[in-house]
Amino acid sequence: MENHEVSRRTVLKGGGAALAGMTVFRVAGPAQAFPGHPDEVLIPWDDPPAPVPEPAQGVIPKQLDWEQLDSWLTPNDEFFIVQHYGQPVLNEQDWRLDIGGLVAHRRTLTLADLKARARREVVFTMECSGNHGLPFFIGGVGNARWGGAPLAPLL
Repeated sequence: MENHEVSRRTVLKGGGAALAGMTVFRVAGPAQAFPGHPDEVLIPWDDPPAPVPEPAQGVIPKQLDWEQLDSWLTPNDEFFIVQHYGQPVLNEQDWRLDIGGLVAHRRTLTLADLKARARREVVFTMECSGNHGLPFFIGGVGNARWGGAPLAPLL
């Protein structure tokens, strides 16, 4: 009998070559989610989700309204909110970050310590793990520019 197993290395090399080929032979431009010209029209969904029922409105007080977007970045005031356990009351002067466990050096940092560190910004998508888990919850996702002290150097 012949052995037809494919190694992981072969799959990775073949997949990389396929990806490179797709970028060289791009047939069409990228898909556009937003109207790019005044004469273009956004077609509304014909199957919008059901409204959030009363008992769940305290947990999911805000979802992303896809049809109101005019940019791929989600404005801060339009970002989804999910709060299972309420909102903590924080005092900037008393707040501390304790770093322990499997780290080289245990330490405690204040918010001022973190703000004084080198800042890095990334554009990233955040999606709630429960998004699409309920028939009325499809707006637990958003794209944003996030900034702050990178975690890896702290650990």
